[in-house]
Amino acid sequence: NGLAAQHNIKSQRLAYEAGQADVQQTKDNLIIQIMVAYLQVLATSDQLVQIRNQKELSEKQVERLNLLNNEGTITPSQLFDLKGQLANDEINFINTQNQLEAARLTLCQLMNIPYDPSIQPAAISTGDFLKSYEGAPATVFQSALENLGMVKSAILKKKSAEFGVKAWKSQLWPVFSVNAGLFTNYSSAAKTASLLGSDEVQTNGYVKINGAESPVFARQERFAQQNISYGDQFRNNYSTNLNLSMRIPILNGLQTRNRINRSKLVLQNADVVEKSVRTRLQQQVEQAWLNMTATHKRYKTLLEQVDAFSESFRGTEARFNEGVLNSVDYLTAKNNLDRANISLIMAKYEYVLRTRILDYYQGKPVW
Repeated sequence: NGLAAQHNIKSQRLAYEAGQADVQQTKDNLIIQIMVAYLQVLATSDQLVQIRNQKELSEKQVERLNLLNNEGTITPSQLFDLKGQLANDEINFINTQNQLEAARLTLCQLMNIPYDPSIQPAAISTGDFLKSYEGAPATVFQSALENLGMVKSAILKKKSAEFGVKAWKSQLWPVFSVNAGLFTNYSSAAKTASLLGSDEVQTNGYVKINGAESPVFARQERFAQQNISYGDQFRNNYSTNLNLSMRIPILNGLQTRNRINRSKLVLQNADVVEKSVRTRLQQQVEQAWLNMTATHKRYKTLLEQVDAFSESFRGTEARFNEGVLNSVDYLTAKNNLDRANISLIMAKYEYVLRTRILDYYQGKPVW
């Protein structure tokens, strides 16, 4: 049939492989979701520790100012300012606890395991936060083309559509058919007779000889009936035939051409999808690389900011404890340091996420 069957088999096989690539892409997407949830648990855990430390520091200051207020050595406004700060820290602590539980729940659900409130992923080594990512966007993009399931799926679907066009074009060719037949039959009622001998037997007839009736004798043969064997019947009834035919597609030519045109549209669509996947992937890689670079710079800047605010708060706290600084200045320095610490935690885990995404594009283990 103009190799129509062979082309169709190849098309279906490639479509099957494209489906497997789609399954792998779904698994890869789930891996990314689990990775994000994993890092979210770690980041929220670190934030909770930081906020707990902030709350404990505020509690100590409130205790100290309570004693000083009872002695009348400070103005009550300073105590109330610190109590307000303590209440704010407690609210932040409760909110962060809820966020941590929500992150744990999301992680358990993505891993399809029962919710465990005590689950705590292994921490990330400090070196992962500080080292610069090696490579270039072009290198990441080339690796992604070879490893990602969505790219493999688009390429395989295009190849499948190409063979689909070839399969329908084959329908325009004349069809040559060769048929050969072998025929025989068998019957359980088929028998054969064997001659045993013959006898003279008197019949009911007679002839008159000189007015007297004389009986008439006839010769009667004796036979033995036997079933014909299967092998004998096969050979006795054996026959063969051979036919050669040719079918030229004329009346159904327009239908076939319409199907060819539709298959070409499928191929064009698959080609557009493949190019779109490549373009979108290149844009995603470039954006991911830019995000990683920006996050790394931001993380290093936040490290310097935390160091600066730590030194500032250390001096402010000492002066506040000595009573030479008011509560407003103290709270300003404390809030600046607290915000910087929280931002640093978020930045370092965001940087790890950005690097893991680039590893994912290159087919590397993300963990």
